[in-house]
Amino acid sequence: MLSTLLGLLNGRLRRALGVVVLVAAVLLFAGAILSTVTSLNLRANGVKADATVVSVNPNFSRRSAHTYTDLVEFTTPDGKQYRDSISGSRGDRIGQTVAVVYDPSDPNTVQTASSLTSLWWITPVVLLLFALLFGWLGRRLWRVRQPAQQEQDQEVTGNLF
Repeated sequence: MLSTLLGLLNGRLRRALGVVVLVAAVLLFAGAILSTVTSLNLRANGVKADATVVSVNPNFSRRSAHTYTDLVEFTTPDGKQYRDSISGSRGDRIGQTVAVVYDPSDPNTVQTASSLTSLWWITPVVLLLFALLFGWLGRRLWRVRQPAQQEQDQEVTGNLF
């Protein structure tokens, strides 16, 4: 079925679409690496702090699960206050205290302490799987030849051997 659909696209459009899909694959792969590095750095070097939820922004969608973006505020041991957004599947109440982990060299890098549990690897793995899928599809779009071109290639190959 994929070959039939790809056959409907002309060569230039097919190659352009292939490039777009391959670029998306590279971006997803980069996101997987960044997510892994950030999580591992916070697990190894992060500092725990209690943050206060300042605002809650629900993100409702008919097609997917509801998510929430909480704006949290926390104070570092040197007395500086920081605010950052944290996304999750549960919405906290304004004024509620949430445990966070931040990077002491960049306190704007924050995650909830619960997101750094033993399941921290799920996001990078999902991003990596999508990167592989997009890479495979982009390669197919880039390399699939028109039926007339395939026949010519077979004739030329047949004449050479």
